Amino acid sequence: LQPTVVIRANRYLSLMTEGRYQLDNDPRDNDIVVKDSVMRKNSSQWSSGLGDQIYLSIKMALAEEITAEKMPMIMDDILVRFDDERKQGACKAIYEFSRENQVIMFTCDNSVFNYFRLEGNFNEITLG
Repeated sequence: LQPTVVIRANRYLSLMTEGRYQLDNDPRDNDIVVKDSVMRKNSSQWSSGLGDQIYLSIKMALAEEITAEKMPMIMDDILVRFDDERKQGACKAIYEFSRENQVIMFTCDNSVFNYFRLEGNFNEITLG
């Protein structure tokens, strides 16, 4: 993980976890490690939801850093294993990411639309 990717990913992860976790960018680690105010967790210690949040944060950060050309990010029910608070935080992070990048998101979860409505404008297309 490059420093600029870690900085961006930490911003998104912070939004998703209400500031609880941040990536620990120790170059001696061969694993992605996160830390909170008490402990460090490597990937074998993450819950499935936390792992999804970390990977989504890194994917969005990489998408911003990998090229100057803005590429669309397509997501398909990516928030399925998030609890309600983290789902709302993820919508904040995705909305922030979408200010500079196109996001196409598929979901069957109506609550996701409600969380995005709290963040601002978005285009909703309902398939019948």
